[in-house]
Amino acid sequence: MDKSKNKFNAVVFENILGGVFLLLLALFPLFDQILQFFNKTGLPGIFDLNKYLLLWVAFLSGMIASRENAHLSLSSDWLKLNSTFKKMVKSVSAVLGFGFSLSFSFASLSFALLAFDISDSFYFIPVTIIVFIMAVGFFFIGIRFFSKGKNLGRKGVLIPIAVLLGLYLSLPTIANIVYSLFPDFPAFLMSGSTFYYMSVNYTKWILIALLIGTGVFGTPIFILLGGLAYIFFSGSWGALEAIPNEAFNLLSDHAIPAIPLFTLTGFILSESKAGERLVKVFKALFGWLPGGLVIMTVIVCAFFTTFTGASGVTILALGGMLAYILTSNAEYKKQYTTGLLTSSGSIGLLFPPSLPIIMY
Repeated sequence: MDKSKNKFNAVVFENILGGVFLLLLALFPLFDQILQFFNKTGLPGIFDLNKYLLLWVAFLSGMIASRENAHLSLSSDWLKLNSTFKKMVKSVSAVLGFGFSLSFSFASLSFALLAFDISDSFYFIPVTIIVFIMAVGFFFIGIRFFSKGKNLGRKGVLIPIAVLLGLYLSLPTIANIVYSLFPDFPAFLMSGSTFYYMSVNYTKWILIALLIGTGVFGTPIFILLGGLAYIFFSGSWGALEAIPNEAFNLLSDHAIPAIPLFTLTGFILSESKAGERLVKVFKALFGWLPGGLVIMTVIVCAFFTTFTGASGVTILALGGMLAYILTSNAEYKKQYTTGLLTSSGSIGLLFPPSLPIIMY
């Protein structure tokens, strides 16, 4: 009873924390615009504030997605697999997921320690502490490959293997962490980094084959792509901290906060009465045409993608609302609706001023 209560409290705390940061991400830009209207200066450091809030939202969301087993992955439901093979694949996937997540966690911790000086602070909070959420997020994501995994083999054997894999992949970043905290530590620790970089040329093909093989059967795509990038980068003796550094730079783009905010807007519209009113409007405009709602969906998604430059943003922003419209009164099945929404946004990439057309 106490165990389930503690688990419930942890889930509630995680959800509340993620919701608070998402709400702050929406409110601070609004507050900044209000201040600019009155005093022409706005909120000090608003760009960095949005950047760090988005960082926390992203990794808290990743932890929640891992808890709910909701990471994006390729579906293997169309494959008829026997239970023994399926259990074996899930076991290997869990080992790879934990191992690479642990290596991402150590790389993120090393990045936080090396990329920012202890004197760097934001609103009196050291930036190193703020960026530390990356290491925490990847660590909990890794743990949940086993805590939420079902139909796995013997965890007493799999968990030590996963830990050893993660430590092996993290040898260079662990050495960097030790040296950043204890500069006078014995230099022989560097041999761990050398051993990793030399041995990865022989082990990388096994890891690549396992990643691609399990990726077909449901390993999360972020593990598949991140793991491949990690291995290939290791093959060139590169600093592995560059991988979380690129993730941090990506989340620092001023346009990225629009994605979770569009998602929040779409959720509010789909869960409120606005969806019902929009159904009536769209039916009045397009209902007289054969397949009118489908035509409306394609046009709206294409138009939105043209100006956002990314079909993923369109799905996040409009997917919930349009899915409600299409599935209301059971007019269209859920699978058909999902396929239509996933593909319609890509049409907008064909028309200027979408970013791919401009780059082409």
